[in-house]
Amino acid sequence: MSRNILFLFFSSLCLLWGCTPNEQQPEKPNILIILADDLGYSDLGCYGSEIQTPNIDGLADNGVRFTQFYNSARCCPSRASLLTGLFPHQAGIGSFVGPDRGVPGYAGKLTPNAVTLAEVLKENGYRTFGSGKWHVNHPGPTERGFEEYYGFLDDYGVDGWEPKWMQRYPEGRKEREYKEGEFFATDAITDYALDFLKLAEDTPEQPWFLYLSYQAVHFPLQAPNEDIQKYKDTYQVGWDMIRKQRLERMKKIGVIPKDIVLSERSDIPIPSVAERNKVPGDGLHNPPWDILESDRQADLARRMAVYAGMLDNMDQNIGRVIQYLRDQGDLDNTLILFMSDNGACAEWDPFGFEYPDYNARVAGGTPGHPNVLHTGDSLELLGGPDGPLFSFGSGWANA
Repeated sequence: MSRNILFLFFSSLCLLWGCTPNEQQPEKPNILIILADDLGYSDLGCYGSEIQTPNIDGLADNGVRFTQFYNSARCCPSRASLLTGLFPHQAGIGSFVGPDRGVPGYAGKLTPNAVTLAEVLKENGYRTFGSGKWHVNHPGPTERGFEEYYGFLDDYGVDGWEPKWMQRYPEGRKEREYKEGEFFATDAITDYALDFLKLAEDTPEQPWFLYLSYQAVHFPLQAPNEDIQKYKDTYQVGWDMIRKQRLERMKKIGVIPKDIVLSERSDIPIPSVAERNKVPGDGLHNPPWDILESDRQADLARRMAVYAGMLDNMDQNIGRVIQYLRDQGDLDNTLILFMSDNGACAEWDPFGFEYPDYNARVAGGTPGHPNVLHTGDSLELLGGPDGPLFSFGSGWANA
């Protein structure tokens, strides 16, 4: 079934290239799929956000902007479906990757008969490259149709300041060398993506497929300081005001009907966690911003500023790729798709959660790992290489 579905997808592309042997067929398009992680759709400028995403906005302005596009509520099923053209359960990943639950829909990995987009395109003359997050278990990308790959395979998120969590595939390929303090995951994922596109220059007669799968803006929230500083004051107004402002902009640009009214604040995912963290309010819904203590407001405003900086940085890196395509004369012959694997992360209460470092995260912890209130110098470390690994919570996810 998977081969038939992907064949139909590929055949539909062929209609763009010509149908009869007597006609001169247009050049096959390159294909660039850009996948963000845990991105709320209203976080993009072209959907009403205050966050600066000019490169993504440019794609929207010159292309098609979807207002009914559905993904899964979790990373892995969306990725499995995107890569195979199947419903997640048909692809074997109806929930998280591994362990195998003993039924086909929950094998925890891509099933052998679920052919990938990379495999189909490779068979049809494409160079196939991938950079970033895999997260559909083993076999890895170079066993599933990708010629070259860089990134991490086995986790939902890694410390973006540490190069050791990222690898080059097939094993043994020469890796880039980064100086101390120079590495940042979003930048590196883009560096390798551009390296792969330069490899494609060696075979100009072949089109290419690039799967550019960023970890951003998934937990842990991290960004270069200059990107965080752009938003250091933006979120002090709180999530209630940001929600109102975004709604009005969304109406103005036409992505939602003008008669839509602002919804109530969303439910807290796990009320018991909110109770343990002493979240004020009714304990069931995100609280009004105005009832939070000033130190908590400062902590949460910083967390959202880091998130915004992380997205801003990803947009800058997408701009690097677009500019490269423009410089090479390939932009007009490249089909570019941008999407997120799911919406904003609301885990597990309005205050978010954190771990002191990646090793502690790997060691595990129950949902709602203790939240820490950051003040003073500790607050300024959030998002940087010396800070903890943290999320922003359900209040901002509802913005």
